[in-house]
Amino acid sequence: MGTCGNDQKNQSVKDVFSDLLANSSSHGLPNIHRSENLVGKLLWSMVFFTGLGVFCWQVSELARAFRNRDVSVQLKVHFNTSINFPAVTVCNINPVKLSALLADPELLNALIPELNELNDGEGQGNTHASGVGDGGASVRKRRDVPSNITTIDPSSSVTHVTPGGTTGFSTTSGTTTIDPSSSVTYVTPEGTTGFSATGGITTNDPSSSATHESPEGATEFATTSGNTTSDLSSSVTNVTPEVTTGFSFDWDSKMQDEHYYEQMDDSYKYKKLLRHYLSRKTAEEKVELGHRLEDMLVNCVWRGYPCTPANFTPIASGAYGNCYVFNSDSISPLKTNRPGAMYGLTLELDIDQDNYLPHITETAGIRLAIHPQNIYPFTEDNGISVPPGFASEIGLRLVTIEREPQPYGNCVEMESGGQGQYYANNIYRRKFGVDYTVQACEKSCYQNYLIATCRCSDPDYPVLVINETMREILLPCDNYDNGSDALCFDEVNVQYQYGDLNCDCPQPCSETTYIASTSFSSWPANNYMSDMNGIAERLNGIPNTGGIGSTGTSEPTQKNLVRVQIYFKELNFQSITESPAYSEFDLISDIGGQLGLWIGVSMITVCEIFQFLGVLVKLLFRRIMDKAETIGNRSTTPIQHIKLEQIS
Repeated sequence: MGTCGNDQKNQSVKDVFSDLLANSSSHGLPNIHRSENLVGKLLWSMVFFTGLGVFCWQVSELARAFRNRDVSVQLKVHFNTSINFPAVTVCNINPVKLSALLADPELLNALIPELNELNDGEGQGNTHASGVGDGGASVRKRRDVPSNITTIDPSSSVTHVTPGGTTGFSTTSGTTTIDPSSSVTYVTPEGTTGFSATGGITTNDPSSSATHESPEGATEFATTSGNTTSDLSSSVTNVTPEVTTGFSFDWDSKMQDEHYYEQMDDSYKYKKLLRHYLSRKTAEEKVELGHRLEDMLVNCVWRGYPCTPANFTPIASGAYGNCYVFNSDSISPLKTNRPGAMYGLTLELDIDQDNYLPHITETAGIRLAIHPQNIYPFTEDNGISVPPGFASEIGLRLVTIEREPQPYGNCVEMESGGQGQYYANNIYRRKFGVDYTVQACEKSCYQNYLIATCRCSDPDYPVLVINETMREILLPCDNYDNGSDALCFDEVNVQYQYGDLNCDCPQPCSETTYIASTSFSSWPANNYMSDMNGIAERLNGIPNTGGIGSTGTSEPTQKNLVRVQIYFKELNFQSITESPAYSEFDLISDIGGQLGLWIGVSMITVCEIFQFLGVLVKLLFRRIMDKAETIGNRSTTPIQHIKLEQIS
């Protein structure tokens, strides 16, 4: 400033401040100083302080935006010449083989009492029980050639007319032969009807006729045994004089039962009981109860080359029993450098549907989970069901997600040491050695709280058995009666439902996921059946004598075989990246812009202000020192000289 070279000893504070106003590089302050009258000084002062007020308001808004720590999300599409292939977990939807269930009297009696009849040889007509031998032997029997042969002459007239335009004729057993000139007519003017020939041999005799009337409106035509003949000109007519409205589930009477909504669904109850039982078994016992990969895997192809059960890693699932993971090595995972089904994984599996559990397994097929190698596969939550009798194609697209950690976000660092606070209580991390996920954290939090509160565990989730004492504590909760376990179990579930367990489970900072699209086609094709003779023989227990497209092999093949192809649709992948929406540099830049806009202050002006403050402090310090020196001089007493002769 201008006073830097002058003698500052006699300067006052007013002089220093006046010098700042006169020589400042700011646009507003010099105008205040240069104004010759009071009105001008007041106007420029008003302009300056108004701009200063607006500047302070803007800075407060910028500070608030900075404290919010918002993030911006950027989506990019990248291309690589090769991509790591994901891990693929395969489970049979049926968790326990029926043969293993029948060989376990404890489970049989505790789980499904209705199956005791099957063990005694009854219920052989039931599909799920056919072929079950004593002691849990193989459930497959030799399938006989079907005996229900129905032949209809091309020129004959077989008519089943319903009001809605639906025509149908059903014969379930025996042999039915219809003469070309005969007429078998089944007419329903207004109601719902059916025609069924369930046994015996039926022919048309020239002189016979048959009429079946149902006055109550329910119509049925059935020949169950013996021979029936009729004349060529005869007619078989079913007349229904009253309207039949069809079968009703009678929901009104069910809803009138005050306890109807409190009754547990049978299938749900059986599934829960089965998991309750399996949770008491050792890992080796669970493997023996479920479907083994060696029995299921018919064919495995990776990028045109064979793979075997040795390429799969077994893993336990509470919902599906034995599961197997392909490409589970996270250190050196398999890679693919081409898109398309030929350059992925192809699996053909035998689901052994005759060994499915009644009352429990409602659907048939394979449950797949596609996931990174270091993540636990939650097949029940994130899986894809693949049905038998179809070729299922699952096309994948890779998506990577990068989230911002503190202070911009609340995610868990996946690098070394980043999961420390979440490691100790993560059951899946400690039991299976997998990385952190929100699902694993939430399920572990719930299970740990249930064990600590109720002294028992939820059979749907794994437990850590450290010693035999812990094994007793970690037995599954008996929540199927009104005992203490059930009451405590229900209370913990209600707390978890409403978020009262305070589970701290943030998202991981780095995440890899796969977007899957599925398509289906009928499989196997008729002409491809000849290539599957060996498989058909093993499934049917009889040689394939039907030739290409034979119905003797198509039905059991479509019933039990699953084919699935998993591949990348393209080598492009998406990345979703979070970044700070408002960083420290943005804040400084915006403050500088506001300073220049509203009060005309730049960085040079800021330096001048600091210089002014330095001069002011120096001036005040000098004045304080001068005042202290003056006070010290005043308090000093002068020395008096006294002669010796005066002392007497």
